[in-house]
Amino acid sequence: MFELNEALLVLQHRDTRVTELERELVRIPAQDAALQKSLADRSAALAKLRQDTMAAEAERKKLDLEAASRRGLIARYKQQQLQTRKNEEFAALTQSISHAEKEISEIEDQELELMEKIETGQAALAAEKGRLAEFEAKIAKQRADLVTRKAYVEKELAEARAQRTAAEQPIPEEVLTKYRRILTSKKDTAIVPAPHGVCSGCHMKLTMNTSLRIKTRDSLQNCENCGRFVYWDD
Repeated sequence: MFELNEALLVLQHRDTRVTELERELVRIPAQDAALQKSLADRSAALAKLRQDTMAAEAERKKLDLEAASRRGLIARYKQQQLQTRKNEEFAALTQSISHAEKEISEIEDQELELMEKIETGQAALAAEKGRLAEFEAKIAKQRADLVTRKAYVEKELAEARAQRTAAEQPIPEEVLTKYRRILTSKKDTAIVPAPHGVCSGCHMKLTMNTSLRIKTRDSLQNCENCGRFVYWDD
């Protein structure tokens, strides 16, 4: 039975290797998706910065037209002042000119703010374009590394599965079936050491009879609590 325990331990080691590789293979697409999302987020941020800068420029041009319109009104009002002989009309035109000049002043203040925003946005846009180019190159390399890693893991997994199949050969079918059932149930290990008569799988003490039997190593034993195969480890 000592040889059977050893065979089960070899099989379990190879099962663990297969499981690790399968999990890594599953993680690779998720890692690739995360890289793509990271790049998409950076690209979207750049696009928004460009859009905001363009919107500010469009607003500045709109204000420029509004200011020009007010200046046109002022010129017209002044022309009308030259033509009128009525004090009331002259005063009303003067008030209209004053109001238009105030509006122009407010518009020019807004334009100054927008020009500062545009200048800042253009500088940020130029800097971010450079950073994005570097980031794109970095992401491209990381994705290429993932492709290489995936090919390597697939190769290793194929070899690990073949080694696992080979490790199953010396184990009787009945024992192998039980081993698979335990491994599926416990998700981690199907055969564990029992130092000082304590199962290292569930940490419960074995019965005296089971402890004595695994000490002699003449039969395959299971933990009465968790069902795992146990072997003496002193």
